Amino acid sequence: MFLGRFEHVLDSKSRLTVPVKYRPALSSGMVVTKGPGDFLVLFPTAEWERLVARSRELPTLTDENVAELRRWLFAEAAEIDMDSQGRIILPLELREHAGIVTAVTLAGVDTHIELWAPTYWQERPAHRMQDNELTDSFRSLRL
Repeated sequence: MFLGRFEHVLDSKSRLTVPVKYRPALSSGMVVTKGPGDFLVLFPTAEWERLVARSRELPTLTDENVAELRRWLFAEAAEIDMDSQGRIILPLELREHAGIVTAVTLAGVDTHIELWAPTYWQERPAHRMQDNELTDSFRSLRL
């Protein structure tokens, strides 16, 4: 379970140090992707696999909103590993999507971690995805 909020800074090589208390749950790998708004979502591999299984239950070919959701989640996702110092590298395209330049707010949200630019974290309502059909599809995944 991921709990708590941490403020970290990317180092000169754009590496993010994962909080020590999160490392055991991420030691077997992780996947990062876009969240439903201007932030990223980091899943332990096992939780990502559960999300994938749930997404496969949805009607991909007959529901364009579900198809778009799958594109949003999977096409932008990246598998990442943690080095021996507990650091990860977030892909540039994902950092740009989330407005992450140097500082990062890591928010534990039970099964996953949200990664936010600190200013976006402070202004969360303005940076969430607006309610539309795609947000309904996100809800169908029971995230």
